[in-house]
Amino acid sequence: MPPYVADDIDRAILRLLQLDARRPFSAMAAELEVSDQTVARRYQRLRARAGVRVVAVTQPNINTEGMSLFRISVSHDLDTVAANLARRDDTAWVNVVSGPSGLELTAMVYRDRTARGEFALMKRLSDLPDVGSVTAQTCLHMFFGGPDSLLTKSDVAASVAPMVDETWPHRIPVDLEDPDRRLLAALTVDGRAGVRQLSQASGLSQETVSRRLEMFVRSGILYFDIDFDAELLGLRSSVSLWITVAPSAVDDAGRALAAHTEVSFAAATTGSTNLYATAHCAGTDELYRYLTGAAAQLPGLRAVETAPLIRSVKRAGRDPLL
Repeated sequence: MPPYVADDIDRAILRLLQLDARRPFSAMAAELEVSDQTVARRYQRLRARAGVRVVAVTQPNINTEGMSLFRISVSHDLDTVAANLARRDDTAWVNVVSGPSGLELTAMVYRDRTARGEFALMKRLSDLPDVGSVTAQTCLHMFFGGPDSLLTKSDVAASVAPMVDETWPHRIPVDLEDPDRRLLAALTVDGRAGVRQLSQASGLSQETVSRRLEMFVRSGILYFDIDFDAELLGLRSSVSLWITVAPSAVDDAGRALAAHTEVSFAAATTGSTNLYATAHCAGTDELYRYLTGAAAQLPGLRAVETAPLIRSVKRAGRDPLL
């Protein structure tokens, strides 16, 4: 079966879900001027045909938690290494990309969720006979990503230009008890689960679930995301970008990346490059125009390395895509 490509109604539904993931179908139907049944049917088709999921994602940096970008070269059995990384609780996403020496892995790692820290994970990976090298770059500042999405960008979902939330990620310390953790775990499986279902999963009353859920969102403990493959929007060429700009231009270049309609993630990092981004285009011609156009005009640009995305092994909020 060919890949499912969203039409205008599908995209409008996805955009509304990105803006308010738990919005009732009836409210979306009224805004789109279609029937409730149309919205429900389209949503179920997006789930079944395109693997779309509404998920809750726990914010990094609630207390001290940070993120690192791992780049891993694997000489043999890349699939096994990728699958093992994807099963870990401390990986946000895992991709296979085409690097300068062949296929390699990129993974976003929650540093404080890693047993004994990210360096323990680096050593464990480095000790594997199939792993050639491992580098880790700390994400210093996120310009676009998390609750921001391609679905809120103008030429993808008929929206206005993205608004970058300067307060994200939030840093409000919160003590979570076991029922809260069970509630969060249920939401990471299905962000649109009903209050009754969440009550059963967490052991909390329905009233408490509603109250805690509101508090989680307000305090920045979690955000809701629409997990989807970019091909759903007709974007068949996706790349990782390692970018080097003059140190004085990092902030301006990062903000410029965040405004590019092709970019789904952009962050300032430590390491030999100081910016990382993920970009998506309709095809190689469009990718060429982006790399020689908007990307080439970044303030203070010195170098850009590109690595085409071959496949996603894990995406945010999802089980491994195995």
